[in-house]
Amino acid sequence: MKGILEFNLDDSSEEKAFFRAAKATDLALTLWDLHQWLRSQIKYETLEENELTLIEKVRDQLLEIELGHGIDVDELLD
Repeated sequence: MKGILEFNLDDSSEEKAFFRAAKATDLALTLWDLHQWLRSQIKYETLEENELTLIEKVRDQLLEIELGHGIDVDELLD
């Protein structure tokens, strides 16, 4: 089975769509790195309670936003 994406790069809107498709893996890796950084802050850093609470909220919100857009970073990078 093949899946082929085709773009007319002379059309500016299709050129943007091509760029988005071409950079999708980079975006997924960026999200993965951010998740890992947040996780390491929670797990390994000595934080004040309010800092820990804020980082946990950010991590939870990031995941909620991703899932709201149908994004599962683990699924994209497997």
